[in-house]
This record gives sequence, structure tokens and C-alpha cells, in this order.
Amino acid sequence: MNKIYFILCLSLGFLYSNDSPIWDEIPSQSIDEDCENGCIDGEFSFDLEDFVEDPDEDDIITINEPILLSGEASVSIDEFILKVIPGFNYFGDIVIELTATDGELSSDAEFDLEVLPVNDSPIWDEIPSQSIDEDC
Repeated sequence: MNKIYFILCLSLGFLYSNDSPIWDEIPSQSIDEDCENGCIDGEFSFDLEDFVEDPDEDDIITINEPILLSGEASVSIDEFILKVIPGFNYFGDIVIELTATDGELSSDAEFDLEVLPVNDSPIWDEIPSQSIDEDC
């Protein structure tokens, strides 16, 4: 019996595929109204570096300027440090959209900051001098 053998040569090539950065769940944070607790010099800061990674391990992730979705605050980013300055006497939720990019692809995450109300001391307005007629 004759046997026929075939030899197959297979050449595989791999194309590099870039994956977008991946955000881990960012836990909600809370501070007191007017930054009485949880802030330094009236500013809340939060390090985001541990919550975003590049699956390609390029280590060139940057975070774009944050976008305030709801609440009253000014928001900014310095490298991976998110900075939030809540509005004066504001309490409620502040929701911020964050975008991480590796230079080609990007991905979004939301950051929630709850500003808890504080019972403010009453403020007296100045009472102007009063006069009334006798025997009114």
C-alpha cells in the first residue's frame, strides 16, 4: 500500500492591536459642605492613577480635562490628581466625567462626589434704626 504524505507549512503573523485604557470602578467619595471635612485649603483632591490602566502596558495614559456633568464645582486635573472645589454653600451630588487616553484610543468613567450638608450658624442682617409715633 502506497502512502502519500503532505507537509503543510504555516506561517502566522500577528498584527499589533491597540486596546483602549480600562477604568476600574471608582468608589464614591464624600465631603462636608464648604469643604469643612475632607478637603485641604478648600479643595478636594483624589488620585486616579490606581483606577485606570493600559492593557497594552504602554504607560502613556493621560487624563483629559474633566467635565462637570452635575452639581456646582470647578474641576481640574493635574496628571492623575482630580481636583474639585465645590460651590459655596453647595450640598448634593457632583458628577464628573473622566476620559483616559493612550494617545490613540480613549475610555470614559464617572466620578461621584457627595457633598454633605452642614448646619450653618444663623447670620443676622443689620437692623436699621426704627422709629414709631407715640400712642400708635
